[in-house]
Amino acid sequence: MTTVMKTVNFIRARGLNHRQFQLFLKEVGSEHGDVPYHTERLQGCKQVITQMSDMITAFQCKLQLWKSQLEQDNLAHFPVCQSISASVPGAFSCARLATKVNRLIHIFDRRFSDFRTQHSGFAIFANPFTADVDSAPHLLQMELIELQSNSGLRAKFHDAAIEDFYRLLPPALMPQLRLHAARVLSMFGSTYLCE
Repeated sequence: MTTVMKTVNFIRARGLNHRQFQLFLKEVGSEHGDVPYHTERLQGCKQVITQMSDMITAFQCKLQLWKSQLEQDNLAHFPVCQSISASVPGAFSCARLATKVNRLIHIFDRRFSDFRTQHSGFAIFANPFTADVDSAPHLLQMELIELQSNSGLRAKFHDAAIEDFYRLLPPALMPQLRLHAARVLSMFGSTYLCE
C-alpha cells in the first residue's frame, strides 16, 4: 500500500506528471480519467483526522454498550433480533452475539491503537480553549495560555471551521500551535494545511 500511495502522490503532486498520466489513461481507453489521492478515499471530503477519530471512538463506545447489554440478554438496540426472539423463543442467542461484538471490540482496539496514542494531540487541536495546559507538551503550553486568554480568538474559533481557524493565529506569536495544527491536518494527507 505504501508503494501505491507514493506512486499516486508522485503523479498527483507534479502538474506535468499528472497531465501526462491523464493523457495516458485517455489514450489506452481507460474507464477512469484520473487517479485520486489515496487520502480522498480514506479521509473523505472536508473531513480531518480528528473527526474520523471521534467517529471511531463513538462506535467503539457503542460496541461496549451493545456487549454489556447483550450479556444481560437485552436486545434494545437490535430490533430485528428482538422480533426473532419474541416470535421464536430460544431461536436466538444473545451470548453468541455478545461474543461476536466482543471480537469486533478487539479488532477495533488493535486497528485503531494509533488513534489512542494521538488522543491528547487531537484534543488540543480539536479544542485548544479547553485543553489542559499542564498536561500539554511543553512547547505548546505558553502559546495555549496566550490563546485561551484571547477572547477575540475564542470568538473566531466558534465562528470558523476548525481547519480554517489555525490560519487566523498570528504566526509570530503562536508558531508551535500552528505547527501542531499543520501536523494534525496533514495526517492522511489532508488538504487543509496551515499557510
